[in-house]
Amino acid sequence: MDRESSAAGITDEDLAPYRGRWIALLRGKVIAQGGTPKQVNAAAQAGRFKEVPKIMFVPMQESLSFPELFTRVVEEIPDGLPAYLAGGAVRDALLGRPVHDMDFVLFGKVLSVSRRIADRIGAAYYPLDEERQTARLVLIAQDGSRQIIDFSSPRGEDLESDLRARDFTINAMAVDVRRSQELLDPLGGASDLTQRLLRTTTGHSLEDDPVRMLRGIRLSAQFNLRILPETRDLMRKASNHLNRISPERLRDEIFR
Repeated sequence: MDRESSAAGITDEDLAPYRGRWIALLRGKVIAQGGTPKQVNAAAQAGRFKEVPKIMFVPMQESLSFPELFTRVVEEIPDGLPAYLAGGAVRDALLGRPVHDMDFVLFGKVLSVSRRIADRIGAAYYPLDEERQTARLVLIAQDGSRQIIDFSSPRGEDLESDLRARDFTINAMAVDVRRSQELLDPLGGASDLTQRLLRTTTGHSLEDDPVRMLRGIRLSAQFNLRILPETRDLMRKASNHLNRISPERLRDEIFR
């Protein structure tokens, strides 16, 4: 138990049900919980308490493990620049699987920062979309395998908006790169992962990009996930729009 929770008069046993979640503490009691500090703050404010609660993350039972390359990249991100690791890398870390490709969300200076990181770690640099501020780094490992590191600006005004714009809840989790043991999970992706469920982030996530339907099938087989009925219906509808996707994108998704 850490000093904050000890000082608040709450025990490890009290905190056990909230592992991997954010909570609001007031007078030694949990008054709200959520997947992000923003969600917990909103829930706590709804209670109209006069005192200001303490917002904290309850550590997970198992630490998240990230590769050395993650540390090398983070060391090159300028101090003060908000940066997050999101998507499949966080999902794989939660599952205890090796993390290979990484997807970083930067709040500013995406192209210049990613170019500098490429120079520092010896990776090839590819600006993918200057208007949308996205770039890709490709690093060839000693065993000849490729490691892909993507950088992008957030889709929306904040991180939660970015995560909600993704495909499935299990891919809509993130960590602050400087606080990598504190999960940010506004859509309950960790719970879905534990229960082996595949759920879309929104009702239009597959309509926005029909190729995500193929990704859902691949993820379901790869991680032995049960596709929820509403998600299955959305996948069926999205399949009618695959003809608008380029053959190259379809090929890349199928053979990933």
